[in-house]
Amino acid sequence: MSARVVIAGGGVAALEAAIALHDMAGDRVEVTMFSPREDFVYRPFAVAEPYGASRPMRYDLADLAA
Repeated sequence: MSARVVIAGGGVAALEAAIALHDMAGDRVEVTMFSPREDFVYRPFAVAEPYGASRPMRYDLADLAA
């Protein structure tokens, strides 16, 4: 029997938690993520967006979670 874990959110902490659970527990845990967004936005580059220097990087959250 596997444990069921629900992760609320889709940010860096949620992805890190899902990765850590997978690394530590493998198939013994079933992880479900709930997020209000369908994409993960890597925001550190967003500070330069108003100046045209860079844009935030966006990734499909379902692809990352898989």
